[in-house]
Amino acid sequence: MASDPDQGNRPPDTETPRLKGKAMATVAQTTIKAKYATVYDAPARIAKVHGALYVIYDDGRIEDFAIEMAPFTVVLGDCQTAELQAMWDRIAGGAATIACSRRQEVA
Repeated sequence: MASDPDQGNRPPDTETPRLKGKAMATVAQTTIKAKYATVYDAPARIAKVHGALYVIYDDGRIEDFAIEMAPFTVVLGDCQTAELQAMWDRIAGGAATIACSRRQEVA
C-alpha cells in the first residue's frame, strides 16, 4: 500500500490526547434565578434565592421583595449567568467578605 502524500499536511485531530476517553463533567446549576426589573421606576434586579425574593438595586441596596411593591414592579427579562454570579456574590457580602471567609489551609 502506498502512503498518503498529504499525510504530513493534515491538520491535527480536534480531540487532544488529554480529552480522549474522558466523559464531560456536569456543571452544577446555580440556585439563584433573577430578572431585570424596575421597582418604583428604579432599575433593579429581582432575585429568588432559596425561595425568598430580593430586590437588588443598581446602587447596591438589597431589600426583601414586599407584596406592596408588586403594583409598582415591571419585569423586563432574564439576567445573564455572569450577572447572576455577581448578584450572588453581593448577597454573600461582597468580594472582601467572600475572600476573608474562605478556609485558609496550608499544604
